[in-house]
Amino acid sequence: MAKQNIFKKFISFITSSYRELKKIDWNIVTKSVPAHLIGILIIMAFFSLFFLIVDLGIGKFIQWIFGL
Repeated sequence: MAKQNIFKKFISFITSSYRELKKIDWNIVTKSVPAHLIGILIIMAFFSLFFLIVDLGIGKFIQWIFGL
């Protein structure tokens, strides 16, 4: 039950973040910040999420092997 609540909060956080991102006037942002910096930030966010998922997967695999 607690996992479902955490999952629901996570989903609502993602949807609210998406709504806030849609409100931003991206023309102003891209004029004030160099494009390569935005690209670097996107790549960093992607890799951090990727490694978080891989790390969670490895943790679950180790728990499954050792029966924890």
